[in-house]
Amino acid sequence: MIRPAITLASVSALVAAVLIIALFFTALWQIETAWIIVTLFIAYMVCLIGSLILFIHDINQSLAALRLELVADGISIA
Repeated sequence: MIRPAITLASVSALVAAVLIIALFFTALWQIETAWIIVTLFIAYMVCLIGSLILFIHDINQSLAALRLELVADGISIA
């Protein structure tokens, strides 16, 4: 689960960089391509949200596995 989370986070950063470049060029050349900006922003947010969801899921799985190991070793947990 951590590999897809890292991949989505990396893609999110890449899309954010492309979004900034697109915003710069649309302002520089005064062209109206709002659909490109909207599409890039949506792609950025979807990748970021997906990355965070996968990361939280992976953390919860790791903590559940740790809890099972501690209980199996006879260590009490609160």
